[in-house]
Amino acid sequence: MEVIQDKRLSKNLGLFIEGIICNRLEIDDERIDTRFYKMKTVNEVRDSLRIINVRKHPIITAYRNFINETGLKLHRKLFIKEILRLLGLRKKSIPENSLNDIIDAIALTTLVSVKALDISKIKQPLIIRYSIKGETFREPKGSVWSLRGSEVVISDSNGSLVALIPFWVSLEHSVKAGISGDIALLAFGVKGIPKSIIKKVIRIAGSVISSFYPRSVCKKLRVYQ
Repeated sequence: MEVIQDKRLSKNLGLFIEGIICNRLEIDDERIDTRFYKMKTVNEVRDSLRIINVRKHPIITAYRNFINETGLKLHRKLFIKEILRLLGLRKKSIPENSLNDIIDAIALTTLVSVKALDISKIKQPLIIRYSIKGETFREPKGSVWSLRGSEVVISDSNGSLVALIPFWVSLEHSVKAGISGDIALLAFGVKGIPKSIIKKVIRIAGSVISSFYPRSVCKKLRVYQ
C-alpha cells in the first residue's frame, strides 16, 4: 500500500509519517498477554506522567502547536484527555482489543501518536491532505464533525475520510475485534519532534507486534512526502 502526502504539509507543519503493514493479524476482544503488557506499562509510567508534566512535555507541546495551527484549537484538550484515557483515568473512547492494547502501551511510553487502520475498509492509495471545507468526519464514538478546510486528514482514493491527524481513526476504519488480515500502523511526527523518534517508534511497534503475533510479518509502508 502506498501513502501519498501533500508536500505542503511537510513544509508548513513539519508533518512526517512512518508506517508499516502487518499481515495475518487476528484481533481478539481480549487477550491476557496483551492486556497484561498494557497494564504493566500503565503502572510503570503512571507516576512519571503526572498531568502537569505531560502538558509541558516537548512531544505533547509539538502536537498541541500542530493542533492550533490546523484549526483544531477548540479541541486542543483532546490530546491530554487521550493520555488520561491511556492511563485509565478517563472513560474509554475507542474499542479495547489485543492490537489496541499494544498500541496504547507504545503511545504511553513514547507519547507519539500511533494509529492502526483496517486495510480491508480502504480503497488504496491513502492520501494525506488538508481537509475540504464542509467534509464530515465520524470519530470513534460516532459523533460527526464538520471540518473547516484547515485540518489534516487521511482519505482513501474514494474520498472517504479515514483519519483526522493526530487524533483519531474514523469509526468505519478503526481496527475492531474479530478482524483477521492486514493492518496498517502509522506514526505521526510534526514540527518539533525529531524524525528519528518517529522511525524508532515504528520499529518498536513492528517488534512488539511480532512478539505477540509470531506468524505476522511487518513491512515498511512506502510514504511519498
